[in-house]
Amino acid sequence: MEKINPEKISRNKQADKIIQFLDRIDAYEYFQNILKGEEQKPSFGDFENFLVRLNGIARDIPIKKRSADGDGVRLSGLFDAALVPDHKDKIEILKHAYDNLEKVEKDDLKYLLPAVINAVHLFKDGNGRTSRIIYQLLGKYSSKTDFEQNMKIGLGKYGRQDSLDINPGLIFSEVREIVLKKHGWQFGDNKRPIGPGSLSVGKGISGPDIRKLDKNHESYDIAKKCLDIYSIDGFYILSAIHSVLGDDRIEKFITDDYTVSKISPLRMIDQLKKDEWQKIIDSYFQLKKEHVETIVDSFIAPDNFEIREGTNLKDLFIERIRENYERNNKE
Repeated sequence: MEKINPEKISRNKQADKIIQFLDRIDAYEYFQNILKGEEQKPSFGDFENFLVRLNGIARDIPIKKRSADGDGVRLSGLFDAALVPDHKDKIEILKHAYDNLEKVEKDDLKYLLPAVINAVHLFKDGNGRTSRIIYQLLGKYSSKTDFEQNMKIGLGKYGRQDSLDINPGLIFSEVREIVLKKHGWQFGDNKRPIGPGSLSVGKGISGPDIRKLDKNHESYDIAKKCLDIYSIDGFYILSAIHSVLGDDRIEKFITDDYTVSKISPLRMIDQLKKDEWQKIIDSYFQLKKEHVETIVDSFIAPDNFEIREGTNLKDLFIERIRENYERNNKE
C-alpha cells in the first residue's frame, strides 16, 4: 500500500482552498482584465491586504491572526544565505515596486512582483507560495481551467521545482556588485569584491577574536548581533562598517596577530559605543533595502542595468529562472 504523505495532503487541501477563494472573488478574470488594460489595478492597501489573505489561507491561519508576520525572518537557502531587509522597510519596498508597475512591460509583471515578495519575505512562512499565486495570476492561459491546473501545481509540495521559482537569489551576486560599487567598492578581474577605501576583503573580521569577546561586556549583545550578520553576509556588513567608521578609525582596529591583518572585534568592542554598533546595523539594513530596490529598478529601467554587452540584469534574471526550472525538470 502506498504510504500517505500528510504534507502533500495538506498542501493539496490548501491549494483547493486558495483556488476556491480566487474563484469566489473572480480573481482570474480580474487579473486578466488588468493585463489587457480593461481594469485598473487595485490600491496598494488593497493589494497588501490581498497578499495577507492569500498567505493566511496558504498557511491555514485563522482570519483574525493573519498579518505580515515576517519580522526577524532570515534566509538559509543555497542562494540566500543572508538576512532580508529590515521589517520596517518591507512595505515601502513593495510599494515602490507596486507604484511603478505601469513603467514595467506587462509580460514582466509576473516576474517582478513575485521577486519582490520573495526578496522582502513579508511573512514568517509561505512567501514562496504567495509569490507563486501572484505569478500564476499574472500569467497568460488558454482557459481558466488551464490557470487552475497551473495554480495547483505551483502550490503543491514540490511547487518550487514543478513551476517557475522566481528566486531573487539567482542574481544575488550581480545585484550586490551594483550596490557595492555605489558605495565605493572596487572589484577584481574575476568580479570578486576587493573592498572600499583601505578596507580590503583581506582585512575582514577576525573569527578567533569574535570567540574571545567578553559576554559580560555592556556592548556584547549588540556587537554579537552585528558580528553574526558578518558570518552570513560579510560584504554588506563590511561596507556598513566602512560607511560608519571610515578608513582612519578602521585602521585603529586592525590586528597583526594573524597571518593576514584583520579587524579585531576585541578592539572594536572596547572603543565603539552601543549607538555606533547600531549605526553599523542600520547601515547594513539600508544596503539590504537598496539591494531589493535595485531588482525593482532593473525592471523599471532595464537599460540602466547592463550586466554585459547586450544583456541587462532583468533579462539575465528571467533567463536564470527558466534555466533553473529546466534543470529541475530534466528527466
